[in-house]
Amino acid sequence: MSRVVKFLRLSLPDKLVRLEALATLAVVRAALAVRPFRSVSAYALRISDRSVGPALRPPSPAELARVVASVSKYVPGATCLPQALAAQILLGRRGCPTTVRIGVAREGMDGLEAHAWLECEGAVILGGADAERYTPLSGPGADPA
Repeated sequence: MSRVVKFLRLSLPDKLVRLEALATLAVVRAALAVRPFRSVSAYALRISDRSVGPALRPPSPAELARVVASVSKYVPGATCLPQALAAQILLGRRGCPTTVRIGVAREGMDGLEAHAWLECEGAVILGGADAERYTPLSGPGADPA
């Protein structure tokens, strides 16, 4: 069954959540291409305070994170950081506070590799498959412990 047919068979609230996730992710990705991370992150926190109606509430924060990850294949360059920021916006608008974490790990002998993930109520809900490999950076919203 094609992706279009699968999408058309979804309920209206499920379609709207997927479209909202796609649009939010595309805007965040574009913003990160032209603005510094700190600016985009601050804006994401500000707009995540705007709530949406109860009809658009997803089943759970983890499900909404999965929706963001699934629509990311349709947004070029939507790596871990844009996904984490987009999910933070969407979850914040639904009353679920989250924290974007950024960490680094050694990549071979010469470099560092960075990764972003999203936590909700202390649990990793997006980008968690690799999160334990990375040492979180300190800064706004980071736990030094």
